[in-house]
Amino acid sequence: MAGPVAVGGINQTAKRFGFGSKEVVAYISACKRGIAPKPANEAQQKIWDKVQKEKNEALKEPTSPIKIKYNPKKGR
Repeated sequence: MAGPVAVGGINQTAKRFGFGSKEVVAYISACKRGIAPKPANEAQQKIWDKVQKEKNEALKEPTSPIKIKYNPKKGR
């Protein structure tokens, strides 16, 4: 059994050689993080389309930007 110091070194060396850990996440979470594989069925396709639509909406320019009026009394 390796101690905490040795385990840290082992993990760093393993990462350098391409070893890592697996992480199981829901498909929707994977889509939001950008690590999901292409959809394999209809349910995944619906999730994929929903997340892509949300991402596209978030990247749009605002239709009515905030307009701030200058207040000479406050100086801003």
